[in-house]
Amino acid sequence: MINKIFQAFLFFTCFSANAVTLDAQGNNNGWISLGVPRFFHMATDGNGSFHLNGTNEGTCAGVKPQYFRIDMNASHFKEFYSWILFMSAQKKQMDCVVESGCGTSQVWVKYCRGTLK
Repeated sequence: MINKIFQAFLFFTCFSANAVTLDAQGNNNGWISLGVPRFFHMATDGNGSFHLNGTNEGTCAGVKPQYFRIDMNASHFKEFYSWILFMSAQKKQMDCVVESGCGTSQVWVKYCRGTLK
């Protein structure tokens, strides 16, 4: 009986870990949840920014950002963009590290992670 309770605990712990919303404490200080990428636009104002939001966004310094911004001029942007499309199509959640903008409506990120399973 105890073994079955332990197995149930492990099962729910493993599956609920992906649903936890992560909140960053400041710039370069922890992970923030994006959730599943669901909406983006590419700025045409010449600054090379890509705006993204998701289904389960966390907060940064207590503020929930309206957009996650990514530099389109970064060296591996095309690969990153492909990965975002994959994650969206597969309904996979992403988390990112805030580079700057923590506490505002738009945070800049350059490093993200997500499960491929």
